[in-house]
Amino acid sequence: MSKRKRQEAILSLIGKHQIATQEELVDRLGRVGINTTQATVSRDIGELGLVRVGGPESHYVKPNDGLGAASPAGREDRLRRLLRDLPLTVRRGQGIAVLTTTPGSASPLASGRSRATTRSSSRSPFTPAPTAGSPSGWRSSAPTSSRRTSTP
Repeated sequence: MSKRKRQEAILSLIGKHQIATQEELVDRLGRVGINTTQATVSRDIGELGLVRVGGPESHYVKPNDGLGAASPAGREDRLRRLLRDLPLTVRRGQGIAVLTTTPGSASPLASGRSRATTRSSSRSPFTPAPTAGSPSGWRSSAPTSSRRTSTP
């Protein structure tokens, strides 16, 4: 089964049924002869830009073009929220900005930045100039833990 056919089947299924979980989607795909895994469905959901409508009857939907987390505006909105909500300091100098955040926060921030800048056709206002030694233009300077663990 090709990826395109599987994704078309996913869109068809969520258009006909209120599918609440990835496991339910895997089950329904299996019923129509498409055997796949939850991990593959998870990737497809991201690529298709599907979102879950919340509430007691939550389910996946395909947002209209230009809306939702998969749109360029949605990705930039997510990055704005991350920059607003994560503990963060910014130091600027010599054409670069160094963002320092708490351990565990650098990855979501870098992911939000990548999504906001790589999938849209126009240059995002969040695209930093490339820096030496960092092809993405971002550096993580999160402090490392001083705890050491030993293995037996």
